[in-house]
Amino acid sequence: MVLINPKHFIHFVLKPSLLLKMGLGVLLGFGLWGSDAQAAENIAVLDLIAKNGLTQAEASTLTDRVRSLVIRHGQYQILERENIERILKEQGFQSTQNCEDTECSLEIGRLLAVKQIMTGSVSKLGNLYAINLRIIDVQNGRVVRDEYEDCVCLLETVLTQSVPNVVTKILGGPKAPLTTPSAHPVSIPPVHDENTPLRTLKPHQFYLEGGVPLPSVYGVGYGGVTTPRHVSLGYLYHFSQYLAVGGQLGLEGLITTVNPFLQVNGRVYTNPHPLAGFFELGLGAYAVPSTNPLISAKLGIENRWQNGWNAGISGGAVYVPTRNLWAPTLEGYLGYAF
Repeated sequence: MVLINPKHFIHFVLKPSLLLKMGLGVLLGFGLWGSDAQAAENIAVLDLIAKNGLTQAEASTLTDRVRSLVIRHGQYQILERENIERILKEQGFQSTQNCEDTECSLEIGRLLAVKQIMTGSVSKLGNLYAINLRIIDVQNGRVVRDEYEDCVCLLETVLTQSVPNVVTKILGGPKAPLTTPSAHPVSIPPVHDENTPLRTLKPHQFYLEGGVPLPSVYGVGYGGVTTPRHVSLGYLYHFSQYLAVGGQLGLEGLITTVNPFLQVNGRVYTNPHPLAGFFELGLGAYAVPSTNPLISAKLGIENRWQNGWNAGISGGAVYVPTRNLWAPTLEGYLGYAF
């Protein structure tokens, strides 16, 4: 039987530093054991493959965000990009950016000595971005998980919303059901091909036109006075880059002798470019019945700018069948299209 001196026992119990050291030792031991038991699996996140017009620089930016989110999730111990590139360079691999099939990904995973790899792609179709991620088991080559996220949005929204969504889905929770692309409340600028005709992009055209006869032989007759000028407001709707239909409302004559007119026009363009020739045929009526109907035909050239402004000049002839009167004309206009 071992006898303990009461004084020594009281000194042992009341010595806080000794008890603290013992407690910390026990806690630390349990902490280290728990950490080893629950060690995160190691994984390598390969660069996303850029498809359908996206640059590899854009895909690399999205890949960096995927890596950061995987690290924050804490489920995996991630292999840093620098280490991946160093190991692959030593093994003769130039880049992971062209590794698009599973066999290639598995070979990289074996070289990196990781249990799993995460790979995927990002692509664009019109205004829709699609990002796909999958986790592959390196030992048996099985695709452990495959998730995607579609977004009708800006590329910035893909970075800040779509990538976190797909990473969350692939790292945990039940497999996401098939869904329609998400539309975020952002203003999406129109995607214009530089070869797309401006008349198709901005089909509505308003213009202010003025013209004079060449020479003043247009004796339509307002008390024996000829009509040396006209001014009108016109509108054209372009059904295609070659065909437009519209009308004009204007005044023709001198300041003291004017004759309002209304005219319907059809126009055919010679090419789809901003600078194009055209042929226009019009049929109209004057406010003075004795001068009806009005038939006009002209050839012209028009130029359009990206901001919507346009201008044109034309030459042709105006004919009044009831009076058997006609006159060659020169006209010009300034317009705006949207």
